[in-house]
Amino acid sequence: MKVFSENALAEMLERDRATIKRAMRKVPPDATERKQPRWKLTTALEALDRLPGSHNAKNHRRNNDVGIVVHHNWLDANNWRDARIVAALVGFNEALTEMKTIEDIEQRRAFAIEKLAPLIAFHDKNFGAWETDNPAPGRFANDTDSVCARVCLLWSQQIEEAGEACGWTGDEGRKFLGDYGEDD
Repeated sequence: MKVFSENALAEMLERDRATIKRAMRKVPPDATERKQPRWKLTTALEALDRLPGSHNAKNHRRNNDVGIVVHHNWLDANNWRDARIVAALVGFNEALTEMKTIEDIEQRRAFAIEKLAPLIAFHDKNFGAWETDNPAPGRFANDTDSVCARVCLLWSQQIEEAGEACGWTGDEGRKFLGDYGEDD
């Protein structure tokens, strides 16, 4: 699980530190590193969405090129610009939908391992380079850390969505669908 300090969140989200500090004030940390609180990017975005007067209001950010973008739903192909990522996500979402129609849980799990795990691994391997060429719309930067955060969030959402449909815990989902980046 990738977690970030308030300063890292401010830099990554291109918001001033005071705004991030105000948004995170009453949000319990997702982790602690060296006795300092850390949050997942999705937790920070949700906190910003709840912040009165925030331009994050209603979970949307506007981008003139693509209209309204929901940044915390990385499985939505409309939130990406690169045609390779869009095509890959459409394929993943179609396979996920097909898997969800399987009623027998063991068959559903076998389908996930056979069909979705390779897609998730392929996305994890390629999306970083693809996204560096075509950054996500909105206020997100195209630096290595920002691209890594977006790709990690997509990976997490794919694992969570497929794992939940298979009745797996988060740890089981990572075990069966691909354990990401412990050595990254």
